[in-house]
Amino acid sequence: MIIFTDKETTVEPVTAQKGIETVVLDGICLNEILEYGKRRGLCSILLDLRGGFDELQGLLNDGIEQNMLQKVMVEVLPLWDENSTKSSFVALKSVQKRLKVNNLQPRISHQSIILEGYL
Repeated sequence: MIIFTDKETTVEPVTAQKGIETVVLDGICLNEILEYGKRRGLCSILLDLRGGFDELQGLLNDGIEQNMLQKVMVEVLPLWDENSTKSSFVALKSVQKRLKVNNLQPRISHQSIILEGYL
């Protein structure tokens, strides 16, 4: 697992021993994340987006505009904890380009619903 961050962070020794790598970037950018993965020999990358509204919106728009996204998975949780005044769903609504999701499949995982589809 690789965690990308735009802030210097302290990594616990236990985290490093578990094989979790932390990479500090000047800014969270999809191109930089994909290039880093390419240099490491990775052929696919799963992005777990838990940042703020602006970061989510920026990554989504970059990925869509540059045709970098192939698959989309959305986890619908039984609890919603929104700490900011802007909802994460607003980021999805602000996407400039309408996308057709093919082979959309729902499934249940514990108490969550997973939606999975291909662009």
